[in-house]
Amino acid sequence: MRIVVYELNEVPWRVLDAHIKRRPSGGLARLVRSGANFTTVAHPADALHPWVTWPTMHRGAPSPVHGVRFIGQDPTTFGGRPLWDIVRQKGRSAGLFGCLQSGRPGALGSADFQLPDCFAPDDDAAPRELSPFQRLIRANVRACGRVVGPGTAPAPSDLRALARLGVRPSTVLAGAAQVAAEGWDPRLRYRRPSFAGRLGFDLFLAQWRQKKPDYAAFFTTDLAFRMHRYWRSAFPADFDRPAPPGEAIYAGAIAEAMDHADAHLTALMRAADRDPALIVALAGSMGQAAVPVAEEPGALRLDDVAAMLERLGHYGRWTSAFAMEPDVTLTFADETAAATLDKRARSVVDRDGAPIFAVEQAGTRVSVHVNQHAAALRFGEAVVDGVTIPIQQLGLACIQPETPGTAHHIRDGVLVFAGQRIRPTGTRTPICATRYAPTVLVALGIPPHTPGQPVDILR
Repeated sequence: MRIVVYELNEVPWRVLDAHIKRRPSGGLARLVRSGANFTTVAHPADALHPWVTWPTMHRGAPSPVHGVRFIGQDPTTFGGRPLWDIVRQKGRSAGLFGCLQSGRPGALGSADFQLPDCFAPDDDAAPRELSPFQRLIRANVRACGRVVGPGTAPAPSDLRALARLGVRPSTVLAGAAQVAAEGWDPRLRYRRPSFAGRLGFDLFLAQWRQKKPDYAAFFTTDLAFRMHRYWRSAFPADFDRPAPPGEAIYAGAIAEAMDHADAHLTALMRAADRDPALIVALAGSMGQAAVPVAEEPGALRLDDVAAMLERLGHYGRWTSAFAMEPDVTLTFADETAAATLDKRARSVVDRDGAPIFAVEQAGTRVSVHVNQHAAALRFGEAVVDGVTIPIQQLGLACIQPETPGTAHHIRDGVLVFAGQRIRPTGTRTPICATRYAPTVLVALGIPPHTPGQPVDILR
């Protein structure tokens, strides 16, 4: 058996069902109708953050076991083994494209390939010809702390290199049309992040078809970004107040992302039609749902790390790693310095006594998350050592997002397995996310060696 997994980050059944109703003959509709359908449930010990919930899926164990807590964390502090390591250890092949914590590719076999996640420390990829794409993704992460901002365009030489690796002319033409559309209406820049996923899937598909690994996985997060920002435009009935007229342009944003995913799954399902030994899976480690629209004027962002460290009296050498707003990850010379910042940052509160920062430490690295509390936003003040100061002295700034967040994480996600050897079920039985990895391994004929229990999906 072989398996290919489409990791559609944070997709809930609500969004998938709406898409299937709109595209009843699409690839996603075929997948769900013919497949074994489950609802993944994030482990109760896991923080609802994809950086935490995906390793629970991949390693078959919750965060207290795998120890993955924040972006930029030293990988040597992770516990457990991701399922692709187990696959390769058993002499089978694996192809990965963007999967979280996939890390630098080591010595791989001829049927393996690996493009690490967008927070990787360098542009390494296997084969090396994929490095221009990794360079593009990492450049966009540097350009925008939300990972999904308008970002930068690829260099012409990189585009030519990627075209030779399988980027389709239709994808390039769609990108050119997008640039032209932005000239007419700059608000359409919200579509630009989707091209990273579209380019990436072209490259993934070419590698997968050529090398035919036993296990393969493609990760995409464009849908997650769109749900966070544009849920109200897609599902206005979920809210007491309608969206402002200016947000009408985003009404189809979520549907567009689902259409891209549908096209990708259509290609994979056609492959499964031809290959009785192939399983196609759609996976999400959690989902999203509507949240009340914030009434506060803007959001807090840490713009000046040096100012924060100086105000907290924390001196010493430090470097910053890739992270995602509103988080910052810092590396210090030793664990004592990291622990000092951990303690000092936790003591900073707003005038209501709510903590300004949420802090995680692992070894010499510290993740600083900026909480979005009402008092800090409304009054622009923080309390440090009993003294009230402007938030600017901590390097904080109040920014105005283009649109407010209207959806956030929930514990329930989607999991579907389809193929000629899969026993269909439409019950959507809830299963703990820890059961995903052992289920995949058993389907591949590999003993799971993970704490989670497999689900029987084969005929």
